[in-house]
Amino acid sequence: MSTVQTKPYSGQKPGTSGLRKKVKIFQQEHYTENFVQAIFSAMPGGSEGKTIVVGGDGRYFVSLTRSCAARVSESTSC
Repeated sequence: MSTVQTKPYSGQKPGTSGLRKKVKIFQQEHYTENFVQAIFSAMPGGSEGKTIVVGGDGRYFVSLTRSCAARVSESTSC
């Protein structure tokens, strides 16, 4: 496991508006990791023992996003 320093991204917030961003936005360095971590951090009581559902329309970036979510969930200390 490694710690990766990231930066905030303008307009990045969990919710419907965040999920509708274009693929190019999610492909920015560490954007998806930040987004997933923000969701975990915002969960009342933390993410331990919770079920997280990751989905999409299947066209772009879904499998990479699922892998990212799994890596972040394994390393998160929320």
